[in-house]
Amino acid sequence: KGAEMESLIHALDQSSYVIEYDLDGYITKANDNYLNLLNMKRSDIIGVHHADKMEFDDQQKTEYNKFWTDLRLGKTRKERTRATVNGKTYHFFEIYSPLFDENGTVTKILKISHELSDFK
Repeated sequence: KGAEMESLIHALDQSSYVIEYDLDGYITKANDNYLNLLNMKRSDIIGVHHADKMEFDDQQKTEYNKFWTDLRLGKTRKERTRATVNGKTYHFFEIYSPLFDENGTVTKILKISHELSDFK
């Protein structure tokens, strides 16, 4: 089972953009694919909040808070997002999955994303 799990993690790491967040929405880990896509260094994004550089009106803020509440409660969320980094715009399909410990407590959030232009 251990080898199978390592193979699964390797496959995800090679085929997707993978980012881990703590329960407060701060990036704790990002794979090389993500860093290479955005032409960034790990030190540029570790500790950055998910909402960094986002601006919300009151309704969007309420929806954003519900998004993180749902994740903390163990609900998976799917999103389509657009992000502009260093002058380049990216369109992502993202799946946010809570990760649980052996007691069923959510410990972190894993985002697996794909840049839509990868499929053109």
